[in-house]
Amino acid sequence: MRQFQWVLFLYFGIIKSYKSVWTFNNSYYLGIDLFGLPLEEIFFFITVPIACLFIKECLQYFQKIPSIKNDGILILIGIAYCTQLYTSTVCLLSASAIGWHYVFGKIDTRSKTYITFGVSLIPFLIINGILTGLFTEEPLVQYNSGEFSGISICTIPIEDAIYLFPLLLLNISVYEIFIYESSAS
Repeated sequence: MRQFQWVLFLYFGIIKSYKSVWTFNNSYYLGIDLFGLPLEEIFFFITVPIACLFIKECLQYFQKIPSIKNDGILILIGIAYCTQLYTSTVCLLSASAIGWHYVFGKIDTRSKTYITFGVSLIPFLIINGILTGLFTEEPLVQYNSGEFSGISICTIPIEDAIYLFPLLLLNISVYEIFIYESSAS
C-alpha cells in the first residue's frame, strides 16, 4: 500500500476520462495513453502527492500545525449536484475520505492535511491554470460542462481543488503511518 495509494485516484481519473467528464488536448501531450489516460496524467497522480508531502514536511518543521475540524458541507454539495458526475463524485469522495479519517485517522494528520491543502493551493492553481488554458491558447484538459457545477476559479473548475483534498489526505495518512512505523522499529 505504501507505494500505491495513488491507484485509487488513478482509477478515478480513468473512469472520468472514460465517461468523458474530461478529455485531453492531443496537441499538448506525447500521445502515449495507458488505460485511456495520457502518460502525463498518470504521472500527475505520483508527482503531485510527493510535492504536497514535501510542503507538509516543510510546514511541520517550521511551525506547529493547529487542530482543525470539518463539517459535512461536501455531502450536501455532492447530493445537490447529483446530476453533475464530476461535482457529485468529487464532493462525495472528499466527504468519504474525511469520514473514513474521522473513524480511523488521527486529528493531527487531518489538521496537517488542511494546512498543507491551503498552502498547496498556490502551486496547484498555477499549474492547473496552465492545464485549463489560463496561460495557453487552448486548454490541455477540457471539461464536459454538463458534468460539473460551472463554478470556476478563472479557468479551473472548483471541483479540481476539492479533488486535491482527498488525494492529500490519503497520501499524508499513508505516509505518516509508514514514517511513524519505520521510526518506531
